[in-house]
Amino acid sequence: MSMSAPLLLPTPMHVEFTGERVALPAVPTRESLPFSVENQKHSDSPEAYTLRIGRHPESIQATGNTPKGERHARATLDQLIRQYGTTLPVGEVRDAPSFAVRGLMLDVSRDKVPTMAQLTDLVVLMSALKFNHLQLYTEHTFAYAGHEDAWRDASPITPSEARWLSQLCAGFGIELCPNQNCFGHLAHWLKQPRYEHLSEIEGDGVWKFLHWERRGPFSLCPTEPRSLDFVSDLLHQLTPNFPHSKSVNIGCDETFDVGFGRSLAAVKKRAAELVASGSTEATAESAARAELYTDFVCSIARVCNDLDRRPMMWADIALSHPEQLARLPKNMLGLAWWYEPTEKFEQWVTLLRNAGLEAWVCPGTSSWRSITGRTTERRGNLADAAEQGLRAGASGYLACDWGDLGHRQQWPITLMGIAHAAHAAWNAPAARSFDAQAASLHVLADPTLTLGPWLEELGDADLPIRQAVKLTNATALFNDLHPPVPAALKPGERCIKADVPLWTTVRARLGELESATIASTDARIAAECQHALTEAVFACDHAMIMRKPHPTTVERAELAARCARIRTDHEKLWLMRNRPGGLAHASSYYDALCTALSV
Repeated sequence: MSMSAPLLLPTPMHVEFTGERVALPAVPTRESLPFSVENQKHSDSPEAYTLRIGRHPESIQATGNTPKGERHARATLDQLIRQYGTTLPVGEVRDAPSFAVRGLMLDVSRDKVPTMAQLTDLVVLMSALKFNHLQLYTEHTFAYAGHEDAWRDASPITPSEARWLSQLCAGFGIELCPNQNCFGHLAHWLKQPRYEHLSEIEGDGVWKFLHWERRGPFSLCPTEPRSLDFVSDLLHQLTPNFPHSKSVNIGCDETFDVGFGRSLAAVKKRAAELVASGSTEATAESAARAELYTDFVCSIARVCNDLDRRPMMWADIALSHPEQLARLPKNMLGLAWWYEPTEKFEQWVTLLRNAGLEAWVCPGTSSWRSITGRTTERRGNLADAAEQGLRAGASGYLACDWGDLGHRQQWPITLMGIAHAAHAAWNAPAARSFDAQAASLHVLADPTLTLGPWLEELGDADLPIRQAVKLTNATALFNDLHPPVPAALKPGERCIKADVPLWTTVRARLGELESATIASTDARIAAECQHALTEAVFACDHAMIMRKPHPTTVERAELAARCARIRTDHEKLWLMRNRPGGLAHASSYYDALCTALSV
């Protein structure tokens, strides 16, 4: 491939080419690229580098503040070779990252656990995109000894696999950091009879997840002494398998049930003490719950410190009670997360830093609960986090890819988020200038440069409805197909309040995408993109038909048959990259649809 403008991902800080070309006798190898440690006047970052391509084949060279720069210089050269072959443009790239830590967190607990081959490919890609940090979000999918009840059917990551992957990551300059949620999001554990004594909510008890009603266990009970013993056991087993990291992510997010179940008595007692000391009754219980939460987090942090690991935590609950931040240990790293465009990243990072804590910004890939991705929201969210995080002094940027409701987004949807996150984390001032054509070439194996822009269009197919109903954390296509909260709906009524004319517009946009050629030299990527489109079209047709007061038996049967075919293709594609554990649960969402259509 040859073209005038270089397509580099991430976009370097400074690129200057003369318009001349130099023909190489062969593709340079890492060993043949001369590298020397030399002061990079444009940046004091240890990862800064300069790549020079002279007029003669032997004059390609790289310099850097430390040997870390060599890897990045080589990654840039590799991308130029992919684009231009062995006739390279003459010029210079001077580059350095905006954030010291540029990470990816991949959810491996909502059904989808990647194979080791897939994880290996991911590490290679991350290095090519200049990431240096990886986490695998874990609830129950690590093979803890003595806890087989929790992970037996999940195809978990084993200790030996974690050790091997940690070594692989280290070889590519990436820190594989252990991750285990230690407070909330533990329903899979707590629903097991063996662990129910640790749960805050007993049995089928009711509680509120924000404004949604939930039932049953979710978080550990912080006043139950055996809860900390349980956490300590997990962390003592987990962390030794990550020898190249000195940190551990303990989670602790969204613990909205804490203080409303078994620990309510302790909250009431502490609230009474606060009222007696002058607090109002209106604020006393909230303050007591915040203290209870912070006490347990500090206990988990002490376990981490005993293991010589620095704890990091999702900061949402702590930030909702800023007065508690000062009580957290000073080596705690706060992860400020949000997955929509927002002006609050700067505020959150400032609050954490003012409390003496290091802070990272944590936006999302916008892939989950979408089918298609959410292009506009992803672009805003990733750029907001980069720009505001840089201004406020965040030291890290951790992009999150979640797997809610069966982790059914296809890998290319996630890849677009990963590619954009790599660009934003490396070059924050240019975060809004993500080049989808560069993602086509370097991430999607598409030399025609069309697949990245096609996926960006796909991710905004239902944007008019998302904007009209002010939808967050999902596409209208997904939520109309899978209502997030059970509700009694009248015939023709749906949870997404959008009428058929709007859906007709969406269907027309999808029709335009159907007429395009899906280009990728990787057959898996091409098949996954086609599946995403097929499922999006099905979801849109389903939305229009089910808005009729009385869909015909034939219409329902045709939709059910299409759903069954999508389920079959989904399972084939799943097993190309992921382990079988969790597949049946992910497929059950299609089964439920087919059953509903058959009624």
